[in-house]
Amino acid sequence: MDPFAFFYGIGAAVLLSGLLLETIGHHLGETLFLTGMGAEIFIFFISAFEFTKKEKKYNWEKIFSELVEAKGESDQRESERLSILDQYNKSAETLRMSMENLKHITDEFNEAYEYLHRFNKAMNVKGEVIHNEFEGIEEQLNTNKNRLHELDANLRGITDVVGRMERQF
Repeated sequence: MDPFAFFYGIGAAVLLSGLLLETIGHHLGETLFLTGMGAEIFIFFISAFEFTKKEKKYNWEKIFSELVEAKGESDQRESERLSILDQYNKSAETLRMSMENLKHITDEFNEAYEYLHRFNKAMNVKGEVIHNEFEGIEEQLNTNKNRLHELDANLRGITDVVGRMERQF
């Protein structure tokens, strides 16, 4: 862990805590703010004298491990690379086959959807026809009910007339 980064973080935390407390009017706010500010100034001053070790411009051996390996190790790494390439090719083929299966399943799903969609439309049409038929039957039943009420009223009238005639005779 870099000690400068650690103290930068601590100083910033104290500074921001003081700023927060100062903002809300707490009596420790000014003290923490000034302490954090002083710590940051001190850390910036010290870091100006920090000396770093100069590293190589390019580390080719990290990219080309063959530069530091012996011949036997190089052959072994080559066979490992080929093994990884074979695994990649097998994985790619498996993925291709899975994608084909997924496409086949999707096509079947779409066909089933289209069939159900057509079936639903047909059922809606038949449902409307049945609904219209029921409305027609309901109208006929209401008409027949009204006729029965009329017939009942007529029959009562006839019964009353017959009853009066019988009383007269």
